[in-house]
Amino acid sequence: MHEIIASELSASNMTDGEVLLNLFKQTRRKINEISASWCLQHETMLLNRLYQTSGSIHPIKNRSNFLKMKSSA
Repeated sequence: MHEIIASELSASNMTDGEVLLNLFKQTRRKINEISASWCLQHETMLLNRLYQTSGSIHPIKNRSNFLKMKSSA
């Protein structure tokens, strides 16, 4: 028997490490795998397309850097 527990999270004012730490604090279960890299890459690609179509000259290379810039603004 396999049990899958999923969490969808959107936190534009936190870095990925802070969000992950908060998720760890909320569970008492053993975590075998954390899979999110494809989601972050996909989101980064979409944000880059948005910036290209809007005429911005600052493509997003790393989502966590984008979140840091956004939260400090």
